[in-house]
Amino acid sequence: MTRRFPNASTARLLSAPLALLVALPVGALERLPAPENRQDAGLLAQVNSEIPPEILALEKKASELYGRGEPQQALAVIQQVMVWVNANLPSNAPYRASSQSWIGLLLSAVGRRQEALAPREEAVKIYRELAKTNPAFQGDLAASLTNLGIGYSELGRRQEALAPIEEAVKIYRELAKTNPAYLGVLAASLTNLGVRYSEVGRRQEALAPTEEAVKIYSELAKTNPAYLNDLAMALNNMGVRYSEVGRRQEALAPTEEAVKIRRELARTNPAFLGDLAASLNNMGVRYSEVGRRQEALAPTEEALKIYRELAKTNPAFLNDLAMALNNMGVRYSEVGRRQEALAPTEEAVKIRRELARTNPAFLGDLAASLNNMGVRYSEVGRRQEALAPTEEALKIYRELAKTNPAFLNDLAMALNNMGVRYSEVGRRQEALAPTEEALKIYRELAKTNPAFLGYLAAALDTLGEVYRGVGRQQEALKVAEESITNFRRLSKVNPGGYQHLLAYSITTRGVIQQDLGQPEQARDSYEQAIAIYRPLAASNLAFQADLQRIKNNLDELNRKEGIRTGAKQVLPATNMSYLPQGDPLTPVKRAVVLLWPTFSGKNAGVGLLGTGFVVRRQGDRAWIVTALHVVRDLESNALATKVEAELFTGPLPAGVVAPRAEVLLSQGTALPASGDEPIVLEVRGLPPDIQALPLATTPAQGVLMVVGHPSKPGPWTVVSYPLLKTTDQALLLDGGLDPGASGSPVLSASRQVVGVVYDSPEVTKSRPIPQVWAFPVKALKAKMAP
Repeated sequence: MTRRFPNASTARLLSAPLALLVALPVGALERLPAPENRQDAGLLAQVNSEIPPEILALEKKASELYGRGEPQQALAVIQQVMVWVNANLPSNAPYRASSQSWIGLLLSAVGRRQEALAPREEAVKIYRELAKTNPAFQGDLAASLTNLGIGYSELGRRQEALAPIEEAVKIYRELAKTNPAYLGVLAASLTNLGVRYSEVGRRQEALAPTEEAVKIYSELAKTNPAYLNDLAMALNNMGVRYSEVGRRQEALAPTEEAVKIRRELARTNPAFLGDLAASLNNMGVRYSEVGRRQEALAPTEEALKIYRELAKTNPAFLNDLAMALNNMGVRYSEVGRRQEALAPTEEAVKIRRELARTNPAFLGDLAASLNNMGVRYSEVGRRQEALAPTEEALKIYRELAKTNPAFLNDLAMALNNMGVRYSEVGRRQEALAPTEEALKIYRELAKTNPAFLGYLAAALDTLGEVYRGVGRQQEALKVAEESITNFRRLSKVNPGGYQHLLAYSITTRGVIQQDLGQPEQARDSYEQAIAIYRPLAASNLAFQADLQRIKNNLDELNRKEGIRTGAKQVLPATNMSYLPQGDPLTPVKRAVVLLWPTFSGKNAGVGLLGTGFVVRRQGDRAWIVTALHVVRDLESNALATKVEAELFTGPLPAGVVAPRAEVLLSQGTALPASGDEPIVLEVRGLPPDIQALPLATTPAQGVLMVVGHPSKPGPWTVVSYPLLKTTDQALLLDGGLDPGASGSPVLSASRQVVGVVYDSPEVTKSRPIPQVWAFPVKALKAKMAP
């Protein structure tokens, strides 16, 4: 019987954006391979010949139970083995060391990680002594060292985890020089070394061992297809490592290759379906990171479907199913399908609650899912309901952290989220204590592990937001400066991983400086942030919205300061002297307004601009239509605190700015908690020449016209599109539009409104041509009926 040591198979990689502390990012999990405990079959047979068959049968039974996802039962069986071992074998017996490794693995699997350390340490001690006189035990020593490193990591002793892992790599490297049979386990150990380096913040150093592992597995797989799945695992991990250092575009190729390999393996062998699902999940994460969020849905949905089928017959996949459900919720949320994100998130909590009921090892996973549930409830406006799962997650993590420092990071994250949730429901003073406690924990963690500097910087950002919410602007500025200092330091060694976070913190400082009446300092902050974001946005779609938001804040600052100092004058709304003469579209453009929404909270300041148009007038009162997401922050789901409607004036001379009218959010149609739809809002201060655009009474057809404010080419752009398709829910137009056009009217040849633009989704493999999507006019008429 060939036995495998319980070892690195318990280590998993979490693909997650470092500083997203509000929503716990649940990324792709990848199990590492289990190296053989020895390559000497003769010695193995000799060791096994000394063990009664009934004991070996118990060990085999424990292995089968563990493989079926029943670690509690497996532990009970191995404990029977240990009773025999303690009664019959000397303290230095090889089989004692093997059994101790099993005990360590299973204790960890049931959440008793502190108890798992002693048997792992004993296994190392025994094999070290055996290897001194018999080199055949060098491989066993390396495997036990790997286990010990994982044990230290599980307890938060990540610096201590490095030495045993590095020693294991050194041993396997020496063994592989004379025996190629050790190349596979050398590659596995190199992958583990990359994980450990990453955990202590040495992310650049993590690349070399990870890349070497891929190279070794690639060579092995050329002549032995048994290594193909290991190669796919190493490619997955390479994608994670590249992502961590900001090389997100480069992370795509190895991740896609891993999916391709595992899809082919699973085609002929269903045993690889779980691994395929893990790689698909990773692909979803990678696509999301580069802004291809619509494309991220398909692999995530496929991973979920696979795990659901596997879990029907094998409970070992239930936690993987819960992880995939969590990720499905994240992906749906990212593309604005927030109501749909609720069901998978709630199902994940249900599964993990049941798992944790019988196995405390799943308590941390349950807390992660509860935290996600709080985020999802908040996104759909159910903020009071978001408190309970967030509080429960915090309670669980606090208990876990009492006995296992590895959970201190999770505890700090939960405290941070608790502060955010309290702020959202107006309990801003109560938000201070958990946010400050989170910061205190991260300060302590960062003292000994630079991997936590990013978390510390992000926690400072969150505390700054809480301080702003209670009017403590000076303190908010102080923590913003500290956050910037930390992110600058991190960006020097890992620019790709931290530059966008540095730019975010600098932007936050700019908003605070505006609050404090420091316009010149705020302008400098915005310009610094723009300089950082501009090259990032050029290569990654995910950063384009951030860049545009900061540009909008700078423009707004310049407008306000120009008006305050007298350098700029606001054109009276009734002044029509600059309007283009003889342009038949001027009345249409006058009815189309440029919307400037302002938000509080995480994305404080001016948000992404949008379009609206007048659909009704009654004396001095007027009503405009736009898309709901124009006045709702896409990340926090919070409604704008203020919206202004800028009027079309034609080209203005230097020193003159366009007039704006006030949009009365509180006077509009009642807004839904989530989703997107056309909304009708009252606006005050429109001049009498601006009239409502007429609504069409006949179906849309032929070539249609859109008048709006895409970021390129700019405000009051007029574009014509052929109508591709009409459904009950949408008009599909043949072409694309940049952000800013949401809320634009779609007009027929007779200039009647046939629709309201709400999206121009990214081009994907399944949708290779650009399109503009619009709500049909009947959806607008339904909103206007009241």
